[in-house]
Amino acid sequence: RMDDPPVKSVQLGRLLLMGGGLLGLHKVYVNRLPEAFIRLSTLGIGMIGLFYDSFTIASDVQHFNDSMEKKGTKKASKAAVHIPFSIPRFVSSLLFACWLGFLAWAAASLTYAKHDQQGGRMMAGLTVAVTLGIYIAGNCGEQRRTLYEIFFTVSGVLPVVMGPFLGWSPLQAVAVAASIGTIVGNRTAKRAESSEDRLSRVHFVLWTSIFLLNTVLLVDGLDRQCLRREFTIESHSGVKSVGTMKMSVQGLAAEWFTNPNATRKRFRTEAGNPLYIKFLPLSKREPQYLEYVGVQPGVPSPSWIEHLSGAIADGVKAAAENRGWADYAFSRRYLITMLEAPPLSTDVHLKKKCGENRGTKRTGMKKEEAAKLGLIAKTCEALKL
Repeated sequence: RMDDPPVKSVQLGRLLLMGGGLLGLHKVYVNRLPEAFIRLSTLGIGMIGLFYDSFTIASDVQHFNDSMEKKGTKKASKAAVHIPFSIPRFVSSLLFACWLGFLAWAAASLTYAKHDQQGGRMMAGLTVAVTLGIYIAGNCGEQRRTLYEIFFTVSGVLPVVMGPFLGWSPLQAVAVAASIGTIVGNRTAKRAESSEDRLSRVHFVLWTSIFLLNTVLLVDGLDRQCLRREFTIESHSGVKSVGTMKMSVQGLAAEWFTNPNATRKRFRTEAGNPLYIKFLPLSKREPQYLEYVGVQPGVPSPSWIEHLSGAIADGVKAAAENRGWADYAFSRRYLITMLEAPPLSTDVHLKKKCGENRGTKRTGMKKEEAAKLGLIAKTCEALKL
């Protein structure tokens, strides 16, 4: 009959799971939009969620068909009852809010860099991300949360935690705001007994648009400030490596995977005159579209992205020299952090800092400080600095 409710197919649901599971299409098919967005924004929760969904897709389709049948035969009750506190629900909501908050922080720090770490634009992005994370995770299944209470809680907590009084870092503030916001959201938790759709596909499109905008800024920032970061390969006598004028991080990594012999040749040198990587300053020319979001030309990179650029280059250099790439990259990052040196310091600079560390007198020094200096000295020796 024309007025019969639509019936979903388990076979089509499985096809959508196999072909578009990472996009959450199988959840959109059965109108579980919060779960669909979670799959989209977490790559199927690291693929594990898709494996779980392969066992539950049949029950999801059956549940949808049953709810449509009830909706088509009689008016469903609109009563909503409060539900008890659930630790698994609390943890999942907290983790998802922290995940979206981390992505928002990464995109904002790459876009606005050091001068806006605790500014209004960073805070606004974190507020939206954490609020959406709590709200979307809280509305999975038959449960409902109130958006405005979560939003006002998160927007009130972040300025206090990130402000001058406490001065916590953005990631610490995200964790605190997500915890308090989840607790407040759980106080408004209700179980909707009706099959009435409170969340439409318009909501899903809005969430996805915000997530894609954040992803574009994040990927663009990683490309500009990490993968395309340029450097030269030089010796301690100042002579550049054979065939090397300028090179980017992504170019070095791609060459190692496609033509490792060419990379080994770049780092081949005479004994007693080792080569080192010298990073060049970032270009002060920014893409024009960044001006529309208030980015000033020549914005410096945040320290974490410089550490990432240096770690990639260090790892490839160590692999080309037949050394343990992971151990070398980690040891060098550790040494730079302990010596409080710039993230992209050259071996020449680190060798000077290591010399200063060796010359530090340890007489009368606290045991912990002396042990720290000793560990730094051992790391310098292991890296031949």
